[in-house]
Amino acid sequence: MMDSFSNTALARLFSSFALLILFSFLAACAGGGASDNASSDEAAPASVEPEESAGQHNILLIIADDLAYDHYGFAGHPVLKTPFIDSLAAQSVRFPAAYVSSSCRPTYATLLTGLPEHLHAVTYLNGPSLGDFPTVADRLLSVGYSTFQAGKFWEGSPYSRGFTDNVPFNSDFGNLSIGRTSIDPIFDFMEETSSPWFVWFSPQMPHSPHNAPDNFLAMYEKMGLDSAAVEYFAMVSWFDAVVGTLLQGAEDNTVVIFLADNGFIQSELPELQGPRSKASSYEHGIRTQLLIRHPKYDSILRAELSSAVDVTATILSIAGADYSDLSGIDLLAAVPPDTPAFGSRSSLGLESPSGVLLERWARVGEWKLVDVENRDDRLHNLTSDPEENVNLVDNAEYSSMQENLKDVLETLWLEY
Repeated sequence: MMDSFSNTALARLFSSFALLILFSFLAACAGGGASDNASSDEAAPASVEPEESAGQHNILLIIADDLAYDHYGFAGHPVLKTPFIDSLAAQSVRFPAAYVSSSCRPTYATLLTGLPEHLHAVTYLNGPSLGDFPTVADRLLSVGYSTFQAGKFWEGSPYSRGFTDNVPFNSDFGNLSIGRTSIDPIFDFMEETSSPWFVWFSPQMPHSPHNAPDNFLAMYEKMGLDSAAVEYFAMVSWFDAVVGTLLQGAEDNTVVIFLADNGFIQSELPELQGPRSKASSYEHGIRTQLLIRHPKYDSILRAELSSAVDVTATILSIAGADYSDLSGIDLLAAVPPDTPAFGSRSSLGLESPSGVLLERWARVGEWKLVDVENRDDRLHNLTSDPEENVNLVDNAEYSSMQENLKDVLETLWLEY
């Protein structure tokens, strides 16, 4: 089993526990971190000095890997313990109806580019390389930010995507041990960087391998759960502790943005998702909690729909960078007083795990349409049927709603 934290990270974790004493026993997972010795032979892009950077906020983007929108204490999960993320949620502008792709790589590509899947064309894991699009890191460089990538990364060298520094890769897909072994490289970057900074932290957590330290397993082993669920829940709590350590080390003026790359429901088999979860267009595959903690904004629940393209736009807006060519919106902008309860924005998704278009989906308010290739479409009311068990597509009472959503989907497909 890999060691959980380096000694320096552990010291920071003790400080976090002073705020949340109920988790103090987690200190037992301490140990020396393994070092990563892979390196890139590309030169990092030079950062651009801004004319005036004193007012710019540092920005920390945390991307969970395989975590359902309701697998948090603050979201009402009856078993999972996530006190650090719960605390973050209590301090954040929270969007409980945010949407991403159903697997990691398309979501990362959208967050990198600010483009939806069908425009950047990275729609499945082993597909073609991401094209030469300006990235969020490129745009942040132009306004004086230093940029740091840590964790899973599918699109080649981070230096070629606008990052000035990164944790050296230990696989073709990034650094898959960051978070599990140490987060000291992130703290080193924060402490050594004089310009405003942007950190992209995408650890492979709670993603498999589900090998959390024993003390996290002990939190769930006496609850009568099957072993696969115990291992997954322990990973979620381990990831939560890592987030707590990272937040403790971030400066007060740091904007923190948190979301998951896709959903996940543990099956009865270890490390494998259940149906209607990851790799599906059901809510537990594509919906995430989106948290934005900004020192100038009060915590509030925002009911309107949002998506990954909005996360990129919001990051760029916070930094004062241009995003006028992107379709996303600044999620911290004021909401018009006549905005409907569920908001009026539509969301678009593309499900294409093998490179062949299989499903497209759109949501308007409480209604969701899934357009399925060569099979029956699905129409769901997410208020009355949040688990999407009832398909209303053949119900004549809702034919006009279905046609409306179909029109929305085709419009988004052409114009988004």
